[in-house]
Amino acid sequence: MAEKLPTNPDTISLKSSSKATISNWKILFFSLIALFIVYTNIATLASRTPYKDMVNLPIFAPIADLFDLFSVFAYYENINRKFVIQGLPEEKNNIPENWVVLDVVEKYFPYCEGARQMRMYLSRHYALGRPAHIEGLSKIAIKIRERYNRENPEKKVQKVSIGFAFWPRSFQGYMAELKPEITQYTNLYTEI
Repeated sequence: MAEKLPTNPDTISLKSSSKATISNWKILFFSLIALFIVYTNIATLASRTPYKDMVNLPIFAPIADLFDLFSVFAYYENINRKFVIQGLPEEKNNIPENWVVLDVVEKYFPYCEGARQMRMYLSRHYALGRPAHIEGLSKIAIKIRERYNRENPEKKVQKVSIGFAFWPRSFQGYMAELKPEITQYTNLYTEI
């Protein structure tokens, strides 16, 4: 006569090996997912470094774009930055004092800050080299100028400039140290 197993719910029993097999498949599945995530992070970061010619790990471009945003091994920056779009009014000469900030970044790129920076910086074009990056920025600048002039016929601009504003991080918040005396600007592209 077969021995009856206890019915106490606190007792663990490995009566059937099929449960262990399902468990092994789960472990294998989640291990493969973890391996994919680690590989994709490393491949994305390696393709965006100065050593990308030495470390050439294949990666599908749309997946690399996702991991640019949420890269697990991304570095920590000690500065904040945001895009600044400037325009040169139609009736003005091309001197720095005549350029005005166009308050359109959030309106034309309605994404969270990280997604906006990745989309405006054109990381996929940047990975293809300087000529492709400049061409992409040129197309964005044209679209921004055309839309701005269409929406603001009384304040048309003849040229658009795309750049970054940089300022120190602060425990008081993202914009706490955004002060004119310590904020620096870097130009990415200016229409000719």
